[in-house]
Amino acid sequence: MLSRQTSAQLKGIAIILIIIGHTFQYYNFESFQMRFGAWGVSLFLILSGYGLIQSYKSKGLHHFLSKRLKRVWLPYIIVIAVSLMYGLLFLSESIGGGTYIKILLGMDLTRSFLPNYWFIAFILIWYVVFYIVFKFFKKDGTKAGILLFFAFILYIGLTPIIFGGNINRGVSYQFALHALSFPIGVLLGIYGNNFFQKLHEKIILYYTKIFTVTALIIFISSYVYLQINKISNPEIFLFVHRIEGISFSFMAIGLFMLIYYKGFQFKVLAFIGLISYELYLIHIVFLRKIKILDLFDNRLVAVLFFIITIILLSFLLNKISAKITLRNVNKGKVIKERQ
Repeated sequence: MLSRQTSAQLKGIAIILIIIGHTFQYYNFESFQMRFGAWGVSLFLILSGYGLIQSYKSKGLHHFLSKRLKRVWLPYIIVIAVSLMYGLLFLSESIGGGTYIKILLGMDLTRSFLPNYWFIAFILIWYVVFYIVFKFFKKDGTKAGILLFFAFILYIGLTPIIFGGNINRGVSYQFALHALSFPIGVLLGIYGNNFFQKLHEKIILYYTKIFTVTALIIFISSYVYLQINKISNPEIFLFVHRIEGISFSFMAIGLFMLIYYKGFQFKVLAFIGLISYELYLIHIVFLRKIKILDLFDNRLVAVLFFIITIILLSFLLNKISAKITLRNVNKGKVIKERQ
């Protein structure tokens, strides 16, 4: 359904939207009323769920958790250590021991340090839930049902109960907003591939066009609805906001599937997608902690410098993390051989 190259390009789109959204927030561009960040997060989570299914189908659960935790934690700990050091030396920040440990684990749901890092806890929780469900249950229907049930718990806002109330309201909202995105990606991986594998390429293109246009119509409708209506009921706003993000993700996936079948590729987007997680980590530090956009009076110059800096550092972080991971793998092989 989705090639690895297409997924990388879509992740590139997702992280670009997230960075644009956070940059607009920094400059208080409220008049735009664009929810770029939420669209990007929804797309990224759907792709993550889909990608896990492809990995599970080819490799099973062998070293599943260790690989995923290393992929999330290693770059995060490097970035967070530098951020904590910067805060201590240049901003005179002091953090309590308990909070310090939560920050290092990515489980600071009080948003006391860097508020946009709520995503770390969210994706780690889904990795653990995915592992448990696919470890102990065999039938696809049962797996899908349990994942959707857990999503429903997040959906109706029970996250504070799970974490004993020690969670920021903004984090609880984000958990509820994106509750369905990851399991939707898993369902696409389970059932979408099976459906498309049985069809001829022309039929696939036909269904993909219908899928994309339908998603586009729903996206535009939900976007316009949120723009022209001042919704006082938070539950209605959350529901429409969620539909907007998911429909945007479907539209983007369908569009890039069509592009793939036409033989086109966007190598720059694929490159951005490959370092998308590192970009997520680093751009937040440079926006919220270092405040790099305040270094220049000219906003265009500031944004260009910001973009170049985070891309270079993200690429470097990606290489460092990969090298550390490879070294640990090689050490493990040597130890096994000696045993």
